[in-house]
Amino acid sequence: MADRRWLPGRRPAVRGEDPPTGVFCIRDRVAAGVLQAAAAAGIAVPGDLSVIGFDDEDFFAERLVPKLTTIALPHEEMGRRAMGALFARLEGEAAGDDAGLVVVECPLVERESVGIARER
Repeated sequence: MADRRWLPGRRPAVRGEDPPTGVFCIRDRVAAGVLQAAAAAGIAVPGDLSVIGFDDEDFFAERLVPKLTTIALPHEEMGRRAMGALFARLEGEAAGDDAGLVVVECPLVERESVGIARER
């Protein structure tokens, strides 16, 4: 038998726990699915649930309803560092700072899918 807590038009309920007020998704496309499921269940984003994506996919996140708050991947910087490490290796140089783990800043792109949770 289907779990009636997840049918369209019904708010999901977790027994003995408060429902989440936010979801962080691994990709913007996963976040789009969360937005769609929330709308089908009558959950207001961002009023009841905040949703954040990851990757700020071009021409996608800003076109969702509501517009998706996301973490941007710095593709240009990542490519520049990768090419620098590759050229250094091809030339027989030590990769220096580019060897191993490299951390680059991933800025938050604030749009409409995050808000202050309502009192419950």
